[in-house]
Amino acid sequence: MKRVFSVAAACLPLMCFSSLVDAASLRIPANSSYTVPVTQTEMNLDELVIGDGATISFAPGVVAWDLRAAKASIGRGVIVDAAGAAGVDGEDGADGKSCSDNSDGQAGQPGSAGGNAIAVSLRLGVIEIGSLAINASGGRGGNGGAGGAGADYSERCEDVDAGSGGDGGAGGVGGEGGNVRVLYHRLSSQLNADNIENSIAITAEPGASGAGGSPGSGGEGGEGRYVQARTLTGSRKWVGGADSGDNGSEGRDGLRGKAGQAIIAELDAAVTAEESQFIPKPAKQSGGVSSEIKALRLELEALRRRVEALEAR
Repeated sequence: MKRVFSVAAACLPLMCFSSLVDAASLRIPANSSYTVPVTQTEMNLDELVIGDGATISFAPGVVAWDLRAAKASIGRGVIVDAAGAAGVDGEDGADGKSCSDNSDGQAGQPGSAGGNAIAVSLRLGVIEIGSLAINASGGRGGNGGAGGAGADYSERCEDVDAGSGGDGGAGGVGGEGGNVRVLYHRLSSQLNADNIENSIAITAEPGASGAGGSPGSGGEGGEGRYVQARTLTGSRKWVGGADSGDNGSEGRDGLRGKAGQAIIAELDAAVTAEESQFIPKPAKQSGGVSSEIKALRLELEALRRRVEALEAR
């Protein structure tokens, strides 16, 4: 009987185990969407069937997905969307206000970093395959907000100078591309390695950097001149004016993210048979709580040995 059980999280270069699903099959109908939940970051299937035009995406919180299927049939136009989310653009700075202590424009807010892509590891016994595209590119960094404009000089408040423009916000850092590994072995004599590998497209580009925000312009100054006003010496008063405010500085661009690694490789029958000894077997339901705990410990040990064997290759 297939069942679901949880294991403690242990992160590795290409996968991060938080739960294991040991199931008979997963069938995704044509032109449908399937979202992988955080409770299924590792899936060990007897059979995987994906229809034409299906899309696989991931719930928030999933950072890696490891799927193994003894038999896999994949249709045409199948997409695995493991790309990182785009960063949020920073807000623009507020403009300065005349005749106030806030005559300078405010700085734009920085853009947030783009999200890292999800690491994907697939190990498939391929019966048939149409076309599979895996997008594991990093998310774009958010753009910095524009600086606010400085307030213009006003004769109503001659002691307040024109305001300076606010600086543009910094662009966000691009997210990292995910590591993608597709290992397969052929289960049909009609398949060859070139056909399978040409049917799989992997994109693991670094996330683009966010652009720095534009600077705010300085407020306009005023020339000195006489104005009508009652004074001790007459009916005119000299108003000195003010220089224009300085423009703000342009925000700096963010850094580009790092590219992920992409691997597509065929496994020979000897390697596949060797690894099968490390697949954990479902525990029997009889024997009480102590036997269940013992079985779980054996499953965890088998999982650890399997991971070590994979990393040693």
